[in-house]
This record gives sequence, C-alpha cells and structure tokens, in this order.
Amino acid sequence: MSASATANENFTMEDNNAGSSTEGTLNNSSDKRRLNIWAFLCLFSTLALTSHETDDQNEGKTENIWILTCCSVSLSVSALSCLAYVGNSGLSSLFVGTIIEGIMSLILVGLWAGALPIIMDPANGLAQMYVGKSEGDTADYQATISNANLYFTSWGSGVCALIVLSMYVKERLGGSGGMGMGYTSKWYLLMLASVIVVIESMRFKNQVCKIDGGTEDVTCGRNLYG
Repeated sequence: MSASATANENFTMEDNNAGSSTEGTLNNSSDKRRLNIWAFLCLFSTLALTSHETDDQNEGKTENIWILTCCSVSLSVSALSCLAYVGNSGLSSLFVGTIIEGIMSLILVGLWAGALPIIMDPANGLAQMYVGKSEGDTADYQATISNANLYFTSWGSGVCALIVLSMYVKERLGGSGGMGMGYTSKWYLLMLASVIVVIESMRFKNQVCKIDGGTEDVTCGRNLYG
C-alpha cells in the first residue's frame, strides 16, 4: 500500500509540474507574439511619422497636427511596451498582461480609428489627393495616392494596434479554448474596417453627392447602400 501511495504521489507531482510547464510555455508564447506586434506597431508608427513630417504638402493645419499627435503617441507607447516585454524590471510587472496594457492598446485603436479617415481623405491632401480637371460645368476628379508611405504605414499601425487589443482580450478571457477564439482578431479587424468604411461613405456623401453634378445618382446610391 505504501509503495502504491508513493507511486501515486509521484505521478501527481509529475502531472502538476507538466501542467505548470505547459501553462508557462503558453504564456511565454503569447507574450512573444504580443511583443512582435508591439514591435511592428513601433516600426509602422515611426515610418508614418517620418513620411508625414517629410511631406511637402504638410502645411501645419489642424489635420496635420492631429496626425502628428497620433503617430507620436503610438510610437511612444509601442516603444515603452517593447521595453516592458524585453526587460525584467518593474515596468514589466506593471505593464505586461495587466489592465494598463489593455487600456493603452484600446487608446491606440481609438486614435488610429480617428486618424485613418483623416489620412485617407483626399480633400486633406495627406495620403491621397484629388487629381483631374474642370471644364465648364463638367468636373472630372479622381482620388490618387500621393504619399504611399503614409498610406500603407498608417493602415499597418491601425491593424497592429487592433491585433494587440484582440490578443489582450483573448488572454484575459481565457482564450485557450473554444471554437470561436481563433477568430477574435479577424472579428476586430472586420469591426475596424467597417468603421472606416462608414466614415468614408459619410465623407463621400457630404463632399460629392451633395454637389450638383458631382457624380452620378447610381454612384451615390451605391455609396448609401455601402
């Protein structure tokens, strides 16, 4: 009986150690993935800030100041986040996996959700601008990309911020199980894309559809449907 009890205790201890090791491995893997996304966000924010500030069309308007603020905050937060993940200091215990990380990622998602429509608006001349000609009562203007670096890096920053938020929420909710947990990031990306589409549709309606001869009625109808 004594030998059997000892064997059972050994098996129990091994199972517990294996479970703890597996849990630690999962946490480390999740932290590494979030660190990679934070690093990409830092990179994209740096490139977006640089491309915006070196653009000849940057005239210091209110929109430009807003984009400068958004890029700067995103760069600062993501850089500090990377330091928190890399170092074993008080910053790590204060930030990694805590409510502070969730709040920071939520703030960045809100900033980029507000900045992307401004950047993509051709009327502001930041990442896109209207190119065309006007002859009499006929106007033919098309939106074209004028700053490709800002165009793509701003989208990259917004997507990275949203992925970090979704990974944080997934971890806080215990996302290791459940059939739908693997789609968390995709649902958040769909939400961000939907918000941008709604804002862009409203802008197109106000800037183009309300102008006499601005575009065809069928185009405005499709925009309203979208």
